[in-house]
Amino acid sequence: MKGLVEEGNEILQEDAEEILADEAMIGAAQKVEHYEMAGYMSARSLAQAIGERDVAQLLQETLKEEEDTDRKLSVISKRLLKEADRSLTSPSEERGGGNGHKAAASTHRSNGGTRRSSRPAKKQGAQRGSSHGSLTTTDHEEIRRWAEDRDARPACVKGTGKKGDIGMLRLDFPGYSGADSLQPIGWDDFFEKFDERGLALVYQEETAQGKKSNFNKLVSR
Repeated sequence: MKGLVEEGNEILQEDAEEILADEAMIGAAQKVEHYEMAGYMSARSLAQAIGERDVAQLLQETLKEEEDTDRKLSVISKRLLKEADRSLTSPSEERGGGNGHKAAASTHRSNGGTRRSSRPAKKQGAQRGSSHGSLTTTDHEEIRRWAEDRDARPACVKGTGKKGDIGMLRLDFPGYSGADSLQPIGWDDFFEKFDERGLALVYQEETAQGKKSNFNKLVSR
């Protein structure tokens, strides 16, 4: 599993075309799903062999959840490919020049795709484009402003850090399902690790529909 996660992180480092990066990340996620499915099938078979029928049934239910997730990822992949095909032939994109490509790219992100920007902007103003396009920053105040405007708080993923290390960083948004897996930390600790690991934040102010967006991704600078 560690190898699969590292492979996914390597994909995030690639400066690929938007659709290729999205499809590669979906593929990486499906590899993780298949790894989990194999583990649950093996555990279910062992439970059946020793007569633990209730345990086997629970494992079967969990296996079905993983299979459903794998199917959903396939559906997302096909949808992204169709959207990319439409964007290539869209008259409005031809008239809009480079802005059409940025709009198409943000559509992919809002539908669940992720992509690492090729490099973070050095100045805050240089990041700005359309409000629904993705932005990249390493500025602490900008990150904190964006997060607190959405009631998000700094957090780390439980169980991912070794002794003396807080582990993987996250922004925890209210109402989401991260309560059991995330542990709150202070902004000082967050930014200390943020800089130590050479991270940048890719984020979005608004969706293509003009709604406030929570899209964000911590990536390597």
